[in-house]
Amino acid sequence: IMSAGVLTVPESAVEFEGDKTFVNLLTSDSTATDQTFERKEVKYRLDAAQRSAMLTALEGRMAVDDYGTTSIVSRYFDTPDRALIERSLDKPLYKEKLRVRSYGIPGEDDQVFVELKKKYQGIVYKRRVGCSYAAARAYMGGMPYEQACCEFSLPDPILAGASLSPRSLQIAREIDAFKERYTPLRASMVTICDRTA
Repeated sequence: IMSAGVLTVPESAVEFEGDKTFVNLLTSDSTATDQTFERKEVKYRLDAAQRSAMLTALEGRMAVDDYGTTSIVSRYFDTPDRALIERSLDKPLYKEKLRVRSYGIPGEDDQVFVELKKKYQGIVYKRRVGCSYAAARAYMGGMPYEQACCEFSLPDPILAGASLSPRSLQIAREIDAFKERYTPLRASMVTICDRTA
């Protein structure tokens, strides 16, 4: 996956031979469902020349998926003294963060994801619930998750039902525990990037 000049590949996709590094972009270590992810990532920063060379090398071997280029908007939450980002910058064995992520700039009724992201010994674990942007804002503002999803439900009945499934409610309880552990939380930073996958 390329994002703003950054290439993300699973560690197993990288092979070394002498002083040469090869990236096999067709291999993946990730396992995922709609709400839970576990993966190990290695990210490479590419300059413009490296990116161009990589795209040339991939031509005819890979195709852009159905999503094409997507804008990813992530709003991160932190304590007023920025304890979470400070800890993250120290590169600890374990770290965690909370964000609201959307694919594109969301409208009130668009689906977004409230994500609890944890990293332990280099493995990334992500648990997330999908809900409307309005519900996510209400939930992060203090309204209980289930109430927010009922008051600001997604227009698609299947997605609305999934937001209140037993699995989603369990993940929301995990997010609630995080919110209680780091009270008070507030929106701290927004990142926007265009990703081609």
